[in-house]
Amino acid sequence: MMKSNPDRDFLKKLTVLYVEDERETAEQFSRFLDRHVARLIPAANGEEGLQAFAANRPDIIITDIRMPIMDGITMIGEIRALDPSVPIVVMTAFGQAEYLLPCINLGVDKYVVKPLTGPSTLQALSECAHRLRVEAELVEALAEAHQREQQLSEKKQKLELLIAGAQLCAWSWQLETGYMEINDHCFLVLGYQPGELPSLQYIETWWDLAHPDDLPSVQAALDAHLVGETPFFDCQYRLRHKEGHWIWIHETAQVLQRDAAGSPLRVFGAFTEISGHKQAEVELARARREADTIIQQFLDSLIAVDTDLRLTRVNQATCSLLGYRQEDLLGQPVFVLFQEPEAKVRETFSLFQTEGDNERRNVELRYRAKDGASLPMSFNLSLLRNEEDGQPLGVVAGAKDISRLRFALEEVSRQNAYIEKLFEILPVGLVAVWPSHEIATTNPAFQEILNQWSARLQVSQKECSQLLIQSALAEWTSNRQCFMVRIEEQGQIGFFRIACARITGSDANGFFLTFVDVTEEKLAEEQRLLLSKAVEQGKDGVVITDSSYRIRYVNPAVLAASGYEAEEYLGKTPWDLREDLVEPASMNEIRQVLDRGETWSGTLEMWKKDGSIAEEEITTSAMRNEQGEISHFVTVKRDVTELRRLQQQLALAQKLESIGQLAAGVAHEINTPMQYIQNNLAFFEQSFADIERLLKEITKSADNTPSAKLTTLMQEVNLDFLLTEIPESLQEVKEGIRRVVRIISALREFSHPGDSVRVNIDINHALENAIIVSRNEWKYVAVLDTEFAEDLPLVFCYPDQLNQMFLNLLINAAHAIGRAREAEPERPGRILVSTRREADWVAVRIGDNGCGIPKKIRHRIFDPFFTTKEVGKGTGQGLAIAHSIVGNHNGQIDCTSIPGQGTEFTILLPLGPQTGTDEDGQGHPTRTQPVPGRTTPATSAGRQDTLPLAANRRS
Repeated sequence: MMKSNPDRDFLKKLTVLYVEDERETAEQFSRFLDRHVARLIPAANGEEGLQAFAANRPDIIITDIRMPIMDGITMIGEIRALDPSVPIVVMTAFGQAEYLLPCINLGVDKYVVKPLTGPSTLQALSECAHRLRVEAELVEALAEAHQREQQLSEKKQKLELLIAGAQLCAWSWQLETGYMEINDHCFLVLGYQPGELPSLQYIETWWDLAHPDDLPSVQAALDAHLVGETPFFDCQYRLRHKEGHWIWIHETAQVLQRDAAGSPLRVFGAFTEISGHKQAEVELARARREADTIIQQFLDSLIAVDTDLRLTRVNQATCSLLGYRQEDLLGQPVFVLFQEPEAKVRETFSLFQTEGDNERRNVELRYRAKDGASLPMSFNLSLLRNEEDGQPLGVVAGAKDISRLRFALEEVSRQNAYIEKLFEILPVGLVAVWPSHEIATTNPAFQEILNQWSARLQVSQKECSQLLIQSALAEWTSNRQCFMVRIEEQGQIGFFRIACARITGSDANGFFLTFVDVTEEKLAEEQRLLLSKAVEQGKDGVVITDSSYRIRYVNPAVLAASGYEAEEYLGKTPWDLREDLVEPASMNEIRQVLDRGETWSGTLEMWKKDGSIAEEEITTSAMRNEQGEISHFVTVKRDVTELRRLQQQLALAQKLESIGQLAAGVAHEINTPMQYIQNNLAFFEQSFADIERLLKEITKSADNTPSAKLTTLMQEVNLDFLLTEIPESLQEVKEGIRRVVRIISALREFSHPGDSVRVNIDINHALENAIIVSRNEWKYVAVLDTEFAEDLPLVFCYPDQLNQMFLNLLINAAHAIGRAREAEPERPGRILVSTRREADWVAVRIGDNGCGIPKKIRHRIFDPFFTTKEVGKGTGQGLAIAHSIVGNHNGQIDCTSIPGQGTEFTILLPLGPQTGTDEDGQGHPTRTQPVPGRTTPATSAGRQDTLPLAANRRS
């Protein structure tokens, strides 16, 4: 199969004027030409040929030279005056110079020698057709490039107008605090509702949102402005949108306030979103690159000048032709390229100075090469105008070098093929629609959308396409070119992101639409929104941290439970709110579990904003990204402080009950034998008195002289000693029995369960009972002294709870002295228990000279289950129960301790009936007025003062 010849194919579309005076030759050759041209116009001489040219304006002229009436040279001269550019081929049987030189001077393109042959004539005509074809394709390519640049310019102009009319995002930054006051549009442009992301009001969040590639240059530009190196800050960079994609912004700012040293205090700025503008710049740059590529690959000379007639573009072909480099020519006056005088060159290129003169064709000028050579060229010039206001921008001029046009057109063809291929392979659905809403053309991606959704909706592809297009055009407005469309048919819901542009033509308008199926991501977004609402409205706290354990999100339940604001959480680690409450070793252990991707569950304490400590049940799990790497940690937690308090109260009640039962049993068991021992001793005492009286009488004789035997017996039994010692022994036994009875009485009172209401009791008597019951704990390590106020009023309280508290404090004092004596065995121990009245309070102080409490753990001594004793010797409940009991009585407890010297606990109990306490004895602690002259809080574990016992330690 023969390869197609584009020049000959193009020749078949042209009209040819054939001038020949020899009839036979004309008839014979006309039949040959008819087969190769679209239309053949014959003429018998130069005069007929000139008339035929004027009437028909043929594309190519082929003529004899020597003819009657008017020869060919005269006819060519006349035709050249009418059209200097029409290709002319001459036929002659003469090869002399006197015939050919006039033809060359007249601009004849080709000549063939008679007798004519088909191939030679066809070759000459094909070369002329080649020139015309390349010129036509070049004009078409340049027009298309100009149209595309015009369209991009229109897009850019519309986008700039839209941005100019948009609401600005404004902010004011206080550098000292990092706080930023921002308007609502700052939230909206990032996809948030106003106030939805409070951390936007701090500069650190903006750095976090900035694109990592842009952040260094943004910070450098800002720093330069802050130190005064630049008059203002102006930067374009990207920010992360709420949905995860990046948006471009153009931001300007200026320091409005500086201190006396010139340091910036306040900066005001504003920004607008320029994502569309950036995209338009990319498209415009791409179009310019394509145009530049065409210009640079264009193998003939092409130059452009501005209105000052300075070179703005010079293609490589021109540089190669003249021997220059592009940088040598750009910006130079155009006159340096030509041999002609400056005035002629200026006249030729100054199209913008002549009204209605937009182009000039086939202007002959001579290039001046770098080596001085003169190169004749034929130029076509066209005026460049600004599409916005029509003002002239300059002139573009192309030199006619027919031999090289083919390469430029092939490049244009490749570009067109590339664009067509791009249209085919783009993953976005593309469709062009006529004004009647009929589809003009689509790409495979749109066809794939139709295949999927026609099957889902159970309709034909035509019905599906009409549904999509009509839904899109119904939503489209001239100022809303990108939008979302929702369709719902047959129970199926679809979401499509659509961009629509109007195509404006001379006769009618159409539309160009792009379709992106975002159904899956939209439904996923709705699921995420539902999950987000569940998290936001849940009662359990939810905390999300990044892989470095920095808090990125807390839900309202966390804020309500802790009292903190979201800004006080964000950017911190969970350990920051547990300072001094969690041991470093425990923190490291938890981190190791989480870093392995495992779930950790447990109970931890944290500081609340009001200074109180909350206990939380926590479960923390790792989140992984698509690469399987840990990206975040999710913590679900619940405040169990109240639950622990109730458990503590239950433990207290159970402990009191068990102690009461034990004490009652011991008292009962001891009381029975002691009763009959006491009765028998009373009988012995009475009987011995009778015996003593009898013996005294026996020892008396008539003359008051005992018998010899009686005297000997009295000496053997040492009667005088027995008479003296036995009464004393009986007294000692009676005293021991009285002490046992006191212990039994104390145990009975201590174990009495009491009522569920408060009663007035004698605090001194309650302390005496606690001292008696705990004697076995302290008698081996310390001496216990009391300093009770005799005028102490009764206290309105729960007796069983106070008995338990006093017992716990006394036992703790004994244990503290015991631990101190382990290091100093000869150290004497002392416990001092004192009472006195202070205004409307009764103050009870229990002090010891034991080991003391280290300062670093003093704030935790009232925490449930916290103990410094060895395993098995302490439950961590004693002081926690004491603290709870004091709270139940609306009282205060204060700890003063010096390590190595001792500890003193001060309990303040209010006098008289108190409000704010439940009748069942389980009332919650409430704040009361402080004791006059004291600043002690309801619970203080931080005082370090001089101890009464420490100041009077006995050696």
